[in-house]
Amino acid sequence: MADQSDWKVRPFQRPKNPQDWPLTPQCESGYLATSNSGWRTLWPQILDNCNSCGLCFVYCPDGAIAKGENDFPYVLADWCKGCGLCAKECPKDAIRMNEDDQK
Repeated sequence: MADQSDWKVRPFQRPKNPQDWPLTPQCESGYLATSNSGWRTLWPQILDNCNSCGLCFVYCPDGAIAKGENDFPYVLADWCKGCGLCAKECPKDAIRMNEDDQK
């Protein structure tokens, strides 16, 4: 086992506004695998009635939602495992879970 005295831990400070979160959390951490999509059976589709509130971005456990143009969210294919938390947390029902082959 590696000597734990060399490990550096950064304190986590939760941003107050969704706009203050990094564009993609996995880019900031540096500790995640290169892909998480191997067992996905459902794919989130973000619909046009999205109001860009950022809740999908905040609640995604894998950092698979990123902010695009005008802060409109989009799904990072390599990171999404299809759990559906983004769709469940969306207050506008603007995320539909489709079969993986219907991206």
